[in-house]
Amino acid sequence: MSLPGGRVHFDPLERPPGPHATKMSHRVAPRSPMPATLLLLLRGALGLGPPAGPVRLILDTDMGGGACQDVDDVAALCMTHALADRGEVELLAVVQDTAPPPCAGVISVINHYYGRDHVPIGAYKGQGLHHSYPPLSYVNDVVRAFPSPIRNNSQVRDAVKLYRRVLADAATRSVTISSVGLLTNLELLLRSAPDEHSQLRGVELVAEKVALLVVMAGRYPSSQRAECNACGCYNGADRASAATASAASSYVVKHMPRTVRMVFLGGEVGENVRTGEALESCATRDNPCRHAYMAYRRDSFWGWAPGGRSSWDPLATLVAIRGASAEREGLVECSDCSGINDVFNGRNTWRRGRASNQSYLVLERPDVAKAAVDALLCQPRAHRPAASPSPPAPPVTPLAPRSPPPPPRAMPWWMTEPPQTPPSLPPPPSPPPSPPLLAASPYVPDSVYFAAEVVLLALLLSAGVAWYYSRRGAAARAIVVQRFSGGKRPGSRPGGQRPHIMMLTDQPSRPSEPRPLEPRPSEPRARAEPAPPGPRPEI
Repeated sequence: MSLPGGRVHFDPLERPPGPHATKMSHRVAPRSPMPATLLLLLRGALGLGPPAGPVRLILDTDMGGGACQDVDDVAALCMTHALADRGEVELLAVVQDTAPPPCAGVISVINHYYGRDHVPIGAYKGQGLHHSYPPLSYVNDVVRAFPSPIRNNSQVRDAVKLYRRVLADAATRSVTISSVGLLTNLELLLRSAPDEHSQLRGVELVAEKVALLVVMAGRYPSSQRAECNACGCYNGADRASAATASAASSYVVKHMPRTVRMVFLGGEVGENVRTGEALESCATRDNPCRHAYMAYRRDSFWGWAPGGRSSWDPLATLVAIRGASAEREGLVECSDCSGINDVFNGRNTWRRGRASNQSYLVLERPDVAKAAVDALLCQPRAHRPAASPSPPAPPVTPLAPRSPPPPPRAMPWWMTEPPQTPPSLPPPPSPPPSPPLLAASPYVPDSVYFAAEVVLLALLLSAGVAWYYSRRGAAARAIVVQRFSGGKRPGSRPGGQRPHIMMLTDQPSRPSEPRPLEPRPSEPRARAEPAPPGPRPEI
């Protein structure tokens, strides 16, 4: 397309797709009269989707650690490798969105088992998340029992740096993200500034490169209480970690570009599909996916039921790769549910309105969804890990010069840099004057709400009791009744008895028979006679 001045404008939307495109090949010529965002909207209006071929996926997972630790993250990653063996997906990267160090080791073990050590791994290295609560027991068991080039998250790069590099190298609107953990990495990605990988800000980079984001978080259409991935407030999470996770979920849902299609899978969907128990019979003992599920069943006293564990993360990842289909995956997108998802303090509410880039999934056939996930978990791997190089043979004679040692194996680019302390994040752009985000509001755990409800119930009960007895006050009042005898001396009674005290109640008392009084004989009072006169005393 020719522009004024003889310059040629290269349309990134018409560039032939390629998984290894250079960083400069997809940039638009400067001062383009039509912004890239407008081109993306135009393409979406015309119904032109991403280029055909395998889905280019980034998996964002907590992998058994943090506030929402579970074993279904293992199924999501193993299932993704099985789909990669079938040519349905290209796994671009796997990032850990929690703090426990050995979780990155589990990711590396599974990648190594399926022969994909080249898939880069990143980890959350921001502020606000703590790993005081240990991960599930299967995490350390898998890392100790299976080989892998990476053992903990100190050997991997910052997840935001990895996100930016992978997105910068990808074709326009060709990346799908499956978020099956906290949204901490995505929040920092949206807030990120230009760097050596791309001159675009985080929001602009996501708008240009990402086509679909599938998020496992919340309950739909509305949640009555906080959901784990949306709040990060379960399994012993401290107050600071819960506030960080809650703020991240609110920020991502609110600031995700409108050109990115968002599909939510709620907790009510995954908890009704049980998978993983088939690994005990269909997989061998050298399978780390089987080992993780069997260790979870052995050590966890909650969450396991006939069929296995709930399948939140596998179903979200399956929809991200294959799409929603009742016949193939047992899931469909909701109909007649136009609106947006409002997430605040770990709770979500679906606000109905005009059509948007957001929707949520509905489970129609649990048996079909269970069969689809179990079939992929039981699928044998197509690639085995490369054998390590054997040591050089010893010399024939002692005088023969020793052969030089073999050169070290070339490490992937994402392992060449030594672990460094992540730099401080740039300040976020100044928002328009509006109510503060959740980051400024304190996190209120559910126990506080429960205590408040108990106190309120006690106050209502005491008020009712007081009202009941106030209606019966006239009958419950104590009245002192004194009965006097016929004498004039106050308080005197015949026989020297004390005054009688009665308590009147609402029960009718049996009337006492009156005591007959004996009449006193009336005696005439003698008049006092004057004393007789006597002699006058002498003075």
